Amino acid sequence: MTSASMTFGRPTRVVLSRPSRGLAFVESSAGVLRALLRGWRSSPAQDARRHAEDLLERARLMEPTQPSYAADLRAAAALAQNADGR
Repeated sequence: MTSASMTFGRPTRVVLSRPSRGLAFVESSAGVLRALLRGWRSSPAQDARRHAEDLLERARLMEPTQPSYAADLRAAAALAQNADGR
Protein backbone atom coordinates (compact mmCIF):
# COMPACT_ATOMS: atom_id res chain seq x y z
CA MET A 1 0.00 0.00 0.00
CA THR A 2 1.40 3.36 -0.93
CA SER A 3 1.15 6.43 1.24
CA ALA A 4 -1.11 8.02 -1.39
CA SER A 5 -3.76 5.36 -0.82
CA MET A 6 -3.77 5.56 3.00
CA THR A 7 -6.29 7.99 4.50
CA PHE A 8 -5.72 7.19 8.20
CA GLY A 9 -9.40 7.58 8.99
CA ARG A 10 -9.76 10.96 7.31
CA PRO A 11 -12.42 11.41 4.65
CA THR A 12 -11.08 11.62 1.12
CA ARG A 13 -12.45 13.55 -1.82
CA VAL A 14 -12.39 12.17 -5.32
CA VAL A 15 -12.38 14.69 -8.15
CA LEU A 16 -13.18 13.49 -11.65
CA SER A 17 -11.54 15.50 -14.39
CA ARG A 18 -14.16 14.51 -16.98
CA PRO A 19 -17.60 12.92 -16.82
CA SER A 20 -17.57 9.17 -16.67
CA ARG A 21 -19.44 6.93 -19.06
CA GLY A 22 -21.50 5.70 -16.14
CA LEU A 23 -22.68 9.22 -15.40
CA ALA A 24 -23.62 9.75 -19.05
CA PHE A 25 -25.55 6.47 -18.98
CA VAL A 26 -27.44 7.50 -15.83
CA GLU A 27 -28.31 10.88 -17.34
CA SER A 28 -29.57 9.32 -20.56
CA SER A 29 -31.53 6.70 -18.61
CA ALA A 30 -33.20 9.48 -16.64
CA GLY A 31 -34.16 11.07 -19.95
CA VAL A 32 -35.72 7.82 -21.11
CA LEU A 33 -37.69 7.56 -17.87
CA ARG A 34 -38.94 11.14 -18.23
CA ALA A 35 -39.97 10.40 -21.81
CA LEU A 36 -41.88 7.30 -20.74
CA LEU A 37 -43.70 9.16 -18.00
CA ARG A 38 -44.65 11.96 -20.40
CA GLY A 39 -45.79 9.41 -22.98
CA TRP A 40 -48.54 8.13 -20.71
CA ARG A 41 -50.15 11.58 -20.63
CA SER A 42 -49.84 12.81 -24.23
CA SER A 43 -51.35 12.38 -27.68
CA PRO A 44 -49.57 10.59 -30.59
CA ALA A 45 -48.71 13.92 -32.29
CA GLN A 46 -47.10 15.20 -29.08
CA ASP A 47 -45.28 11.88 -28.70
CA ALA A 48 -43.56 12.20 -32.09
CA ARG A 49 -42.38 15.75 -31.35
CA ARG A 50 -41.16 14.85 -27.87
CA HIS A 51 -39.47 11.72 -29.19
CA ALA A 52 -37.30 13.82 -31.49
CA GLU A 53 -36.59 16.33 -28.70
CA ASP A 54 -35.63 13.53 -26.31
CA LEU A 55 -33.30 11.99 -28.88
CA LEU A 56 -31.55 15.33 -29.36
CA GLU A 57 -31.21 15.78 -25.59
CA ARG A 58 -29.71 12.32 -25.17
CA ALA A 59 -27.34 13.03 -28.07
CA ARG A 60 -26.17 16.18 -26.29
CA LEU A 61 -25.50 14.20 -23.10
CA MET A 62 -23.63 11.41 -24.89
CA GLU A 63 -21.51 13.69 -27.13
CA PRO A 64 -18.52 14.05 -24.73
CA THR A 65 -18.04 10.33 -24.18
CA GLN A 66 -19.58 8.63 -27.22
CA PRO A 67 -19.69 10.96 -30.23
CA SER A 68 -20.57 8.26 -32.78
CA TYR A 69 -23.57 7.15 -30.70
CA ALA A 70 -24.64 10.80 -30.39
CA ALA A 71 -24.51 11.13 -34.18
CA ASP A 72 -26.77 8.08 -34.51
CA LEU A 73 -29.23 9.64 -32.06
CA ARG A 74 -29.25 12.89 -34.07
CA ALA A 75 -29.97 10.93 -37.26
CA ALA A 76 -32.87 9.15 -35.55
CA ALA A 77 -34.21 12.53 -34.36
CA ALA A 78 -34.08 13.86 -37.93
CA LEU A 79 -36.05 10.84 -39.14
CA ALA A 80 -38.62 11.32 -36.38
CA GLN A 81 -39.00 15.00 -37.28
CA ASN A 82 -39.47 14.15 -40.98
CA ALA A 83 -42.10 11.53 -40.10
CA ASP A 84 -43.86 14.15 -37.97
CA GLY A 85 -44.21 16.39 -41.04
CA ARG A 86 -41.78 19.17 -40.06
